Order: sequence, then structure tokens, then C-alpha cells
Amino acid sequence: MNLARSKDGLTQWEASVENPIVAPEPSEPEAESWNCDAVYKPFTIYDEATGQWLLWYNGRCGGLERIGMSSLKGDFGDFVQRAEHAENLWY
Repeated sequence: MNLARSKDGLTQWEASVENPIVAPEPSEPEAESWNCDAVYKPFTIYDEATGQWLLWYNGRCGGLERIGMSSLKGDFGDFVQRAEHAENLWY
């Protein structure tokens, strides 16, 4: 999953230099990952009471699907302007 922002939500998208912010984690023989195949279906909210962003997402490894959560307190870091040809693509 990648993070992007735009002032109007339609044009001049910028991508986070930290992308991907969530990615599948390959399983190792000694430590099995719960999201080794895919991460998808993100849902994000801002919790004003705690001042943090909360991200829920689905992860899958083999036939087992689970829900994970990640949080961020503070700013999103640095962003870079997307390439001109990518301006009209959906994220």
C-alpha cells in the first residue's frame, strides 16, 4: 500500500518517499508471516483524541486472511511530485 496526497484530491499528486507504507512480509521457515501473499482493502481514519492516524487492512498468507492495524502519530514525512505521465492515474 502506498501513501499519496493532493491538495484538491484530483490533481498534482505527490507520493510518500516511504512507499510502500505496508507491504507483504515473506514467511521465513522459523517465523511465519500472517500477510506473506498480499495486503489490501485499506481503511484509514484520524483519531482526534489521540492525535494519530489508524490504518486497518487485510492480509493473506496461504488460505488464511486476517485484519491488521498500523498507526502513525506525527506527520507523514517527505513527498515527491509524481511524474507528469502518471498525473491521471488512480492510486
